[in-house]
Amino acid sequence: MASEQALFRSLRELSIVVIHPEDEDGRTLRDHLKRIGCRTRLVWPSPRQLPEDTDVVFFLLTGASESGPAWLDPPTRAVPIAILAYENPVMLEALSEANAYGIVTKPVRPFGILANLFLARSLFKYQERLHSRITKLDETLKGRRAIERATKLLSDRYKVSEDEAYGMIRREAMRKQLSVTSMAEAVVTTESFYSAPKQDI
Repeated sequence: MASEQALFRSLRELSIVVIHPEDEDGRTLRDHLKRIGCRTRLVWPSPRQLPEDTDVVFFLLTGASESGPAWLDPPTRAVPIAILAYENPVMLEALSEANAYGIVTKPVRPFGILANLFLARSLFKYQERLHSRITKLDETLKGRRAIERATKLLSDRYKVSEDEAYGMIRREAMRKQLSVTSMAEAVVTTESFYSAPKQDI
């Protein structure tokens, strides 16, 4: 609950770009976001790149290929929220390709904009945390594999147990002020170098 309240308060600090013609819908969305307290810019046509400080982008789906703009390609810092004028198979396909975290329908009405912004931002932050955890788990798994391989290599070379081989890696890592994983990777790399056929070196 506390994190959600902090997230809600942080909405006022957001820098938002609205990619939409400056008509009644565009002005309604821009003005309401400003009333919430967000720093908001109305931009048209769609830019090639977003300003570096953009936190959220509301963008009009046109039915054309929405995978073109670089700011829609993950990973992106800006949370994408689509503005949908009508529904048909082409628009729904474009919506799917855009990887939007929220939808504002036309004609634009102030009701629901804040909820959309809050939910999209929450989902985006949650996904960021998941990606971070997956990256750390991948790194941990890669490190364990390197340690297992290095332990086996040293065990076979020096005819010692794998526990003793791991102790060798650990002591050398401490002596060189490296992590055990880094030391294991160095062992594997060195072994691969010396065991490679001469014509491959």
